[in-house]
Amino acid sequence: MLRSWQVWRRPKLWKKIFNLRRVIGNFGEWAAALYLRCHGHEIWARNWRCRAGEVDIIAFKESALLFVEVKTRVFFGTSVFSPFDAIGKRKTEHMHATAAQFLHEYRRDLQLRHLRRVRIDAVGISVFIAPSIFPLKIKLQHIEEAA
Repeated sequence: MLRSWQVWRRPKLWKKIFNLRRVIGNFGEWAAALYLRCHGHEIWARNWRCRAGEVDIIAFKESALLFVEVKTRVFFGTSVFSPFDAIGKRKTEHMHATAAQFLHEYRRDLQLRHLRRVRIDAVGISVFIAPSIFPLKIKLQHIEEAA
């Protein structure tokens, strides 16, 4: 006979689902960081957090500072939706507030880099799973100045 506290300690399906979400999200952030590095960006921070929110990737390119939001979606077959559909007004406001907090906290370090621009970008990664010869297809899109 199980007691009530023992029932809650058993593994639940929702825990496995959230772990899968975390794995997919980590893959998307890794792929976006790799893409940015290959295109000449210098990654300065990943998953930077403050009270205002979280930024997935903070990068430099020439004299620009980039705050990058990464959205990864998995689709079975085809889809009309985009990963960018998940970035709404509220997320954009959080990104602006987080960027302002980052600029305030690291203003001395950033003065040495002679920044001219601050940009908020978005990277959308679509993973398509289909029953075919090549079951996995990945599509990466980068939108500059998304917010």
